Amino acid sequence: MKRERVAPIVIIVAVVIVVAAVGIYLATHPAAWQQVTAQMELGEPETEGLTASGFIEAEEVSIAPELGGRAAELLVDEGDEVEAGQVLVRLDGRLLDARIEVA
Repeated sequence: MKRERVAPIVIIVAVVIVVAAVGIYLATHPAAWQQVTAQMELGEPETEGLTASGFIEAEEVSIAPELGGRAAELLVDEGDEVEAGQVLVRLDGRLLDARIEVA
């Protein structure tokens, strides 16, 4: 029973001694805990180019022919870059010719 009471007392005394020793050291050596202020100089940010890899998704638009019909020739492939007004598809003119004859 006596050993069970002595162990906590020894631990408490050891902690008190360590705390007291640290306090005495810091009190006698103020350079160990004093704050140091450093001077900083602001510089200009880097404004040179930036290189990155990746992709930009293209703008998608819907297209529709002025006249309906069958496609006779496809002039571009999927993913090709096209300009406004560029011919993309040639329509089969036989159906249109037949409509003109009937009219």
